[in-house]
Amino acid sequence: MSAKKPQMFLISALAAAALSFISSGARAFSLWGPSAPLPVYKIDIEGRGFVPKALAVPAGQKFKLVVSNKNAAPSEFESFTLHREQVVTAGSQTIVFLGPLEAGTYGFFDDFQSGVTGTLKVVPAQTEAKNPPQAKPQ
Repeated sequence: MSAKKPQMFLISALAAAALSFISSGARAFSLWGPSAPLPVYKIDIEGRGFVPKALAVPAGQKFKLVVSNKNAAPSEFESFTLHREQVVTAGSQTIVFLGPLEAGTYGFFDDFQSGVTGTLKVVPAQTEAKNPPQAKPQ
């Protein structure tokens, strides 16, 4: 057996183990232990608008934004200030990972439908209790 074959076997075995771990639904780990589940917020693209049109989230915290397209045509979640652009095919959803963000207002829009806009309002954490996550953390 050549010297490269054991190395390739080890790399292949590690890659397979990592893929198996990730696909089993295991949570990510960091050097300091398991990571906390992320809060989940939801926005629908419905008709000619985002529902809700404005969404409040806490500052300084990472979170998942689930964007669901209820329309029969593809739509897009795009934001220059958030540095995100996601096409959402008809009748499907996508997850946008965001944060931590500073307090402020961040606009987003559907580039496929002119005039369809929304706002992400990032508020200090103590204010967030008025607008709790819309789904259990995952």
